[in-house]
Amino acid sequence: MVVFYVLFAAAIFWYSEPDVVEGVRTGDESVWELFAVLGSNPELLVIFAIMVPAVAAAVLLPHRPDWR
Repeated sequence: MVVFYVLFAAAIFWYSEPDVVEGVRTGDESVWELFAVLGSNPELLVIFAIMVPAVAAAVLLPHRPDWR
């Protein structure tokens, strides 16, 4: 599930900001430029800030042995 989410989020990011992603891939841009794009684009920020913890919780919490 986590792998599928990461692939889905990467596809959305690649589709939304192809120039930045291509620049990072070729080495023309810094990886930190991806975080700058996240900060300037509210939709991508929601994907990163809300959905990543939600998916992690959905994967990790069912494996908790004791709920007390």
